[in-house]
Amino acid sequence: MPLAATSTRDTPSLVRFVAPGDYLQGCGALAHLPDLTRRHAGPAWYVSDVAVASWLTPRLQALVDSALQLNTFDGEITYAAIDAMAARVPNDVGVIVGIGGGKAIDMAKGVAVAHGLPMISVPTVASNDAPTSRAYAIYDDQHRMVAVERMPANPVAVLVDIDVLIGAPVRMMSAGIGDALAKWFEADAAAQADSRNMLGATAPALARVIARAAYDTLRQDAVAALAAMRRGTPDAAFGQTVEACLLMSGLGFENGGLSVAHAMTRGLMRSRHGHGALHGEHVAYGVMVQLVLEGRDDATLADMASFLAAVGLPSSLRTMSGKTAMPQDFDDIAAASLLAPHWGNFARRVDGQCLVQALRSLESMTFHASGSLDR
Repeated sequence: MPLAATSTRDTPSLVRFVAPGDYLQGCGALAHLPDLTRRHAGPAWYVSDVAVASWLTPRLQALVDSALQLNTFDGEITYAAIDAMAARVPNDVGVIVGIGGGKAIDMAKGVAVAHGLPMISVPTVASNDAPTSRAYAIYDDQHRMVAVERMPANPVAVLVDIDVLIGAPVRMMSAGIGDALAKWFEADAAAQADSRNMLGATAPALARVIARAAYDTLRQDAVAALAAMRRGTPDAAFGQTVEACLLMSGLGFENGGLSVAHAMTRGLMRSRHGHGALHGEHVAYGVMVQLVLEGRDDATLADMASFLAAVGLPSSLRTMSGKTAMPQDFDDIAAASLLAPHWGNFARRVDGQCLVQALRSLESMTFHASGSLDR
């Protein structure tokens, strides 16, 4: 539950910082899973999606227990789906383990909440920072977000096996980069607006430091990390990028706050331009919108668009969907995006007309590989 806290810039107030209890990342890290699960009073219960279970189950059985089974699901993370999965959990279970992508992690969080149990995250992709946070998204059957719920505490452990993540689809990693790089701009915007973080408290200065570190790491290492994935050989750049996408990004948003970049995902999920795009691809576009609303100069916009292109991310609606944006698209995206709760983390008041103007302005720009733009 968010804490009640009041402050001004001149009055100290409650500062709150949260994080997972343990974070382990490295080649062969899955070997530590038995030790992590033995810390709890009862046996572990494993949640995964069908695709991951098909190839990871034999490896987990060899490492943990030959009788281990991954309890799988398929489809959206709805309240009904969580209830159905939670009904399958035996009474003696001591910890819920989520293994897979964002959906598997979110399902495990929902099941853990239903039973009042701790939860361990074992991501198999770095497509977003869900593994480290207490938040989990609820959708309807048409993949429209209906709520963001939260566990009472962050995962007790996050286990990141580099040997597993190096084999994930490159596009998923690109999406994680898009999700993570936004956290600096959003944490900074939230600080400028003197607003609350995701916990209802004042953001610690450390949150912005971590969010900035994520951004700097990605600007330095993300292109090389994607090249490592294509080779299938992890290196230092890949490890640093994974850490930025999972750990730094998660700590940055939960403790620093979200802003325009994530607000835009609400409209994109309902738009023909966002259909089929990944969360981090939506967020990358949202970063560009936020920069336009902040009045950034052409050099900054061109630099960001160039970086996004280098890591396979969109900087406009046409680069996201390959379709030409129509006036109704701008209106629809703006209207749905303005329903997001994150606009309070932006110092400037933004209404529908203002946002539509920003979207139109961004779409009118042509970015060149040389790092320049035409309007």
